[in-house]
Amino acid sequence: NKYWGIKLHDRSILPGYPKTLSSLGLPSTVSKLDAAVYEPNTKTTFFFVGRQYWRYSMSHMITN
Repeated sequence: NKYWGIKLHDRSILPGYPKTLSSLGLPSTVSKLDAAVYEPNTKTTFFFVGRQYWRYSMSHMITN
């Protein structure tokens, strides 16, 4: 139920990680993700669990 922030150039974990999935605004019942996709044009990340999904807006820092 946690995720990590990773620096791509040296593959190191960012300070303050891991964090809980609920810190992104996902329901506390979500214990793992099936997939996550980042859409750079809208700065939105989509999280998928089973047949459900949530959108996380990097620019607004909200999940819906």
